[in-house]
Amino acid sequence: MSCVNRFAVLLFAFAGVAAADTAPWQFGTPVTVADARPGVFHHLESAGRRSIAVSGDAVAVVWEDNRDGTPRAYVAFRTGAASDFQGMRLSGEGEAYEPAVTGLENGRFVFGWEEAGQAWVRSGGPLGLDPPVRLGREAGAQVTLARGERGVYVAWAKQTGKVMAIHVARLTPGRDGAPITFSRPVIVTPQLQVEQLYPALAVLKSATVVAWEDRRHGHTVIYAAQSRDDRRFSAARRVNEQLPRRSTTFGRGTGAARVVLARLGAERAAAVWLDKRDFEGGYDIYAAVTTDAGRLFGKNLPVVDDFGRSFGQWHAALAVDSQGRQVCVWDDDRDGSPDLWFSWRSDGPWTENLGVPGASGPELETSPVLAFDDQGGLHLAWIEQVAAGGPTRLRYRHAPVAQTRP
Repeated sequence: MSCVNRFAVLLFAFAGVAAADTAPWQFGTPVTVADARPGVFHHLESAGRRSIAVSGDAVAVVWEDNRDGTPRAYVAFRTGAASDFQGMRLSGEGEAYEPAVTGLENGRFVFGWEEAGQAWVRSGGPLGLDPPVRLGREAGAQVTLARGERGVYVAWAKQTGKVMAIHVARLTPGRDGAPITFSRPVIVTPQLQVEQLYPALAVLKSATVVAWEDRRHGHTVIYAAQSRDDRRFSAARRVNEQLPRRSTTFGRGTGAARVVLARLGAERAAAVWLDKRDFEGGYDIYAAVTTDAGRLFGKNLPVVDDFGRSFGQWHAALAVDSQGRQVCVWDDDRDGSPDLWFSWRSDGPWTENLGVPGASGPELETSPVLAFDDQGGLHLAWIEQVAAGGPTRLRYRHAPVAQTRP
């Protein structure tokens, strides 16, 4: 990197940190959720980026790590005014990956994960976990969860013939320690024998919306569909815009991956995803909103600002506050090492990208997840690595008060 470019990067990073002071949220002191141990690596990789949730005064963070030599799923809770998180194991004796969580009421949650090649769910909270339940005997992976007036729903990639196809079921958490029950899983695209991966969910007042990665065109595209009766889904509609093919070298088309959905009011949903339409610069983040309960997503808007598009983005997460403000957070290395950045919007374009205070510097800050509480407070968790190749730890920050909408 030339001296001029290095100076530009440093100047931009300084401006981003300074501008963060004017953001609508004032972040508190970082808290460690799970500490670093030699040889232990943490992963926040749930489908739909559903690795953190809030219920009442309780916050739950779920992840996978290899502390005993085998990948397993864990959860940690923070309640009330407590300063620390208390953790417990979520999965059983098999190898487990990509746990997800959504909040219920009164400090309780629903969890999902992959274990021994199958999909599992269970409910619980800081006082303990209810029995785990397997979502069928078929191979399953990439579980995600969402809750709304219509109930609690789970989506996952389930073995269907020779491919993994997205299925959705409604969950009914048990009472007094009883296990979860679930409705008959509904396949989203019944006759389509094509690989589908990494679903995301949003539960609206009148419909359940699911989006996913789909390879029907020979390259990865984001599709979405909705169901109003829990028995069938509408025809799948493309979310990321179809662009003219600009290269014969990079396959059949540009790729899109890891879609995230968030409810936006009663009948709208917002989506963000990683998009390689500018294939020479790596993935950028794009966003779209549906105004018809999930049948059709509108114009794609770039989340990353002009400077950031020169760098690849990863791990885009999305949440919506009580004012309808959409917030996206991700990691990129525009300042020389992976750091967390965020942007937000209400009705207009996405704001300038700002560095997350306390999640930048020489350490490697990656894999953010976020959620809002009922008071508009923002809860953020991420992975911190002191040095490349070294052990990781999980970090958390809370921005307790949202200021007036800018």
